[in-house]
Amino acid sequence: DNANTRALTHDEMRFLLEEINKLSILNRALALVHIYFGGQRIQQLFKVTWADINEKSILLIDKKGKGKTNKTSEHLLPITPRIQEIMSPFYAANKDALGPFSLNGRILVNPGTMTDIFVSLNNNLVSQGKALKFSAKNIRVTCETYLSSQGIDKQKRAWLLSHGRTGVQDKHYDRYDHWQEKFDLLVIWQSFLDS
Repeated sequence: DNANTRALTHDEMRFLLEEINKLSILNRALALVHIYFGGQRIQQLFKVTWADINEKSILLIDKKGKGKTNKTSEHLLPITPRIQEIMSPFYAANKDALGPFSLNGRILVNPGTMTDIFVSLNNNLVSQGKALKFSAKNIRVTCETYLSSQGIDKQKRAWLLSHGRTGVQDKHYDRYDHWQEKFDLLVIWQSFLDS
């Protein structure tokens, strides 16, 4: 079994959210942003600058390509009322930082810090017998698995989680951002988390 492809159980998610509520305000907000956005790629989500965000959406930049290629793609995520609430501590604390996700009000959080937060959370839960081994990457798997269990089709889940686009039509011609569909899926996921 590959630990990075495991979905957390409902109980593990509940225990994880309870454990997150014990963190300091900004660390708690960081962890919740990652979870409530469905486990978006840490390297993209936490590099967002103020120029990439407005009251309605947050724009993630996917820098792809190695060597001579320098491809980028954009992934627009809706900011739901619940995400707005979770992100509120960042607006006050980081107005002078490059972007919202900073722990010191100056520089953006290092993606490794996010990984460390989840390692620590997991270690605490494992030691209490409340979870098996997981990482921040498992949130993405859990979100997709939950949405699938709710009958959400594969294409819509791919839009939300920014899975690679294949085929001529998807790769070259479909430029619609699917904002409303992503918003609806995030509301379903976030309602599950809140319950």
